[in-house]
Amino acid sequence: MRAEAAQRGLNSPAVQAALADVRHVDRVIELDRRQPELTQTFWRYTDSRITDARIAQGRAYLGAYQPLLSTVSAQWGVPPQVLVALWGLESDYGRVQGDFEVVSSAMTLAHDSRRSNFFRQQLFAALELINSGDLSPDVTGSWAGAIGQPQFIPTTIKGYAVDYDGDGRRDLRGSLPDVFASSANYLASIGWQAGGNWGREVVLPYDFPYALTGIDSKKPLSEWSSLGVVDVMVARFRSPLSRRR
Repeated sequence: MRAEAAQRGLNSPAVQAALADVRHVDRVIELDRRQPELTQTFWRYTDSRITDARIAQGRAYLGAYQPLLSTVSAQWGVPPQVLVALWGLESDYGRVQGDFEVVSSAMTLAHDSRRSNFFRQQLFAALELINSGDLSPDVTGSWAGAIGQPQFIPTTIKGYAVDYDGDGRRDLRGSLPDVFASSANYLASIGWQAGGNWGREVVLPYDFPYALTGIDSKKPLSEWSSLGVVDVMVARFRSPLSRRR
């Protein structure tokens, strides 16, 4: 890995410092292999993560940072509420950013056979960010290498992070202008539509073909309607015995 980094021109003192202290982290492998095979339902996830305390704190921050959030929102079209909600869910408003050394975590997972190619990409992206000065050699994050208050992985930082405060660094750990602008730029770049809703709650018929679900399954509203999908507000006026969420 050191030889490949040198071949890529990643040989600054900062990169050398990062690689000098790299080590295999058994705990990272343990956490990676402990991930549940089944994901939570949306409702179980929201019930566990969206607490009254988190909502209250989010509302307070929404007011405290309103000028900055409004400026960012006007530029990228992402509502301030969405940016604050993402901030709260990803790192509890910056409080929990992870304490694993990112380069060691990425190196460890790059040498593991399960997702080697993916984490090789993250490793070299992290080294590029260290080389450019966006990250420090000893940057910490989650065990999987997510960094900063929005918990971006290194390739996402490379592609979407913004130096909004103009200090020459894309700082997702300590700069709220960079955090909010980077989050907005990321959402806008992957398809956020200004003025639209993030989604709508619907009710499904009991015989609905669940093979059609998933974030990559896209159909016109007319086609979903033909499959029996009904807006929850409409469904409340229909028989509660024939449909379910």
